[in-house]
Amino acid sequence: MKQLLSLLMAVLFASAAYCQAYYDALEKQEMATADTMKFHYPFQLQNIDLCHIPKSVLYTKCYYWLNTIVTSGANVKSHFQIQDKTGGKLMLVKIGYGDNIYFSVTIDVKEGKYRCTLDDVERLRKVKNGYGWEKVGPYQQEDRLVMYRITKYADGLFANLHDYVRKDNNNF
Repeated sequence: MKQLLSLLMAVLFASAAYCQAYYDALEKQEMATADTMKFHYPFQLQNIDLCHIPKSVLYTKCYYWLNTIVTSGANVKSHFQIQDKTGGKLMLVKIGYGDNIYFSVTIDVKEGKYRCTLDDVERLRKVKNGYGWEKVGPYQQEDRLVMYRITKYADGLFANLHDYVRKDNNNF
């Protein structure tokens, strides 16, 4: 029984070491890619899309997309900073991504088109007297990796919004 237990522990330790090595190699690869990309400060990603949909329908679709997709329905009201149907502007703040990283999403709607912007990327960091918020910038290698990962995440977010807006089965 002791031999079986020690063999099981050895296998678990080896697989944990392999997984850690795999994720370390993946992070090094992402870091190398992030170091070759040019990031601008303040960090902002935008997607402009033409869709030939009336403004009121487009606003409603974007509103529901923000409610259901980005925040997964959890306490959405506290995240909305702007809801201006006549001006065609929606803004969600403090959307969580990963550990202690937050960003804002703004959607500007006009007749037949919209612009989705992801910006105001912040991270909660340990500072001298506790924790504090700080903007993510292109100056530290760790922040460049965060910016790279959020860029990849934003590509999926923009594609998801693009598909959601074009769905005909939304009940609007």
